[in-house]
Amino acid sequence: MMMTNTEAPHDWLSTIEGHYCMRRLSLALLIGLGLSSMPYQVWAQLPDQKPIRHSTPATCNQNWDAIKQQLEKAALTIDKRHVADGYQLLGHNLQKCKQLDAALSAYRRGQTFHASSHSTYQIAKILVKQQKFTQALSVYRQGQLIAGNTKGSALELEALTYDALAEALVQEGNLDRAIAMYRYAIQINAQNDMRWYNLGRVYIQQKRYQQAFTAFRQVEELRDSTSLTEQQLDARAYYRVASNIDNPSPQRAVFLKKSIELDPDLEGAYFILGEHYFEDKQWDLALATYRRFLELSPDNTVVHQNMGSLLVRKGDLGNAFSHFRTLIQLDQREVRKGLAIDSAAYVLLAGTLRYQHKPADAVKAYQQALALTPEDIGTHAQLGAYLSELGRLDEAIVYLKQAHKLINRPTPKTPLFIGSSYAMPERVTSLLADTLAKHGRPHDALRILRQAQANSLTGPLTITTLSKVLSQVGHHQEARKILQSVYPTKTQFEYADPPISNEARLIAKHGEIYFELQQYDKALQHYDEALQLEPKFPLAHYHRGDVLRQLGHFDQAIEAYQTSLRLRSYSLDVTHKTYNGLGWSLFERKQVETAISAFKQAIRLNPQNSAAHYGLGKALLTQQQSAKAIQHLQTAFELNPRHPGLSEDLQKAKDQLNA
Repeated sequence: MMMTNTEAPHDWLSTIEGHYCMRRLSLALLIGLGLSSMPYQVWAQLPDQKPIRHSTPATCNQNWDAIKQQLEKAALTIDKRHVADGYQLLGHNLQKCKQLDAALSAYRRGQTFHASSHSTYQIAKILVKQQKFTQALSVYRQGQLIAGNTKGSALELEALTYDALAEALVQEGNLDRAIAMYRYAIQINAQNDMRWYNLGRVYIQQKRYQQAFTAFRQVEELRDSTSLTEQQLDARAYYRVASNIDNPSPQRAVFLKKSIELDPDLEGAYFILGEHYFEDKQWDLALATYRRFLELSPDNTVVHQNMGSLLVRKGDLGNAFSHFRTLIQLDQREVRKGLAIDSAAYVLLAGTLRYQHKPADAVKAYQQALALTPEDIGTHAQLGAYLSELGRLDEAIVYLKQAHKLINRPTPKTPLFIGSSYAMPERVTSLLADTLAKHGRPHDALRILRQAQANSLTGPLTITTLSKVLSQVGHHQEARKILQSVYPTKTQFEYADPPISNEARLIAKHGEIYFELQQYDKALQHYDEALQLEPKFPLAHYHRGDVLRQLGHFDQAIEAYQTSLRLRSYSLDVTHKTYNGLGWSLFERKQVETAISAFKQAIRLNPQNSAAHYGLGKALLTQQQSAKAIQHLQTAFELNPRHPGLSEDLQKAKDQLNA
């Protein structure tokens, strides 16, 4: 369980990253925020447009001329700025649909109502896409004036114009031309450190590391050339090169080592090198590097967290506990003392052991925490939830009942665990009820949930758990009615593309409940019902694929998953899970090559998808690619060793490799 920190010690990039984060807020979001603040009278006169997130035939098959006509009509009666916003959104949507000339026309028409730097930069970006660089440069000049960049000299304003063009070229992947633009801007004004920094980043993308070093060396000279030696400046330039190389890369470690060799006290280099070794699973080197870092910067909470995680991996739980205890003491949010510090450290130790799939030690650490602070609601609830996850339901109920008892006292004590979401009344109640239902005691679960309702505990978690238990005991109509309070049927989920009615979402959610209860026929019935209402509901198609796969209907599952992918869910989580389900269904149908492709897509979108790693390893094993299979099977095992059959397949791959 390693934490990383983009604001590492002496990370001089934080202000740069903040600057770019603000500049790269999506245009659709900015427009949406602006339009949403309009009064109703204005809204009513503007076209009913929503920002397009994914271009599909459905979203792009619109009557664009009618939208323009409505905007022109609105211009006669409302503030021209609102009309300009409408044209800006129209330009964005046309751009998404790859209608670039029409988008240009929309942005330009919007400019006649109100000139904004956003529209100006969008016009310039389209011209760059069309490789009309001279025109783009002219528009960027206008953008600098509209944005109010008038404090600098005329030469610096011209240099900023070339900077803007270079940035657009980078986004288009035209790196050679971008470098030429940055270098031309540097000829105009070489004293701008950001310009050198951006040039160095482009060289990194081209793997031209020596040129990147030279550019970053200029950054250091411009920022801190008086207090540092030449050797220290070189060290910091190598550090910048390494910081901008994506991990994992052997080159990253090479430049970090050079940096440390030139300046053994450059703590940021140790931080990133430790992270590199950790991600490369070189545990001993990671430990040694982090230890040196802590000699230079002993109060860094992130490195204490990472050290604790590494030491747990090595089986050194005593020293891991010490680092977690130091972390608690250093955390400025924490005000605890004495035994409470030790208790919180044991909880962090338990969480790390849990993440690393060491259940016996994790349970023991939770129990050690409770021995010190027996009234810690959050720790009781966490341990109960973990035991339930392990299938140790009798033990889980004991701890969850104690948490429930503590939280329902007239004046419950403040939870002791950091960020104790487990100690929220709704979560404790739902965990206890869910565990009782799993244990075959649904009526006890209902009693607790009904009491929670009577006490006005009616949040989404309580309602969903109540609906699940009602479904389990056969009260299907009441279960659906209860869910309606979470999904009111008259509203829509506005930011789906296209919007999905809450009635369909309600039915699909009920399908998820039946899936969890392993009542697959009822789950399938609900997904079919949801899709009758909303045929373009990607989440419902994905879940339907899961049900069909469980029922062994692999051809139909493949079709459902592929439909979900064609509809392009807005959720990355849904997409990577869909590729995983597709991969397993294809594998079952002996379509191994296509399955491998699907698993790779799932892993690309989420490298922590253990099921996809397992599926890919299993598929590679059938092709006698034992070494590659072992890599993915081992990763799956580290992420989740409880996959049925995984240990056997991993051993089979090792036997095949050694045969």
